[in-house]
Amino acid sequence: CFEWPILSKKESEDNFKVLSRRCTHSSYSVNDFNSQGLAMCSSGHGGGFNANGNVVSGPPSASLSSYSSSFSNNILIISK
Repeated sequence: CFEWPILSKKESEDNFKVLSRRCTHSSYSVNDFNSQGLAMCSSGHGGGFNANGNVVSGPPSASLSSYSSSFSNNILIISK
């Protein structure tokens, strides 16, 4: 079962990093990546994640869930 919505970041022409938007601390939604490349939790508690989904600021103690993906013929396929 997927946790929707997701964050996706294009890493190369045919490679995407796909992450859950669910903050691992509060279950609030994580915002889009900002100009510093961080996705901040919308709760206001200061939780932030880098483009790999790793915690860069607390209080979350776990990374965002990530999903496998493939991109072909302009279609992004996401699997768990």
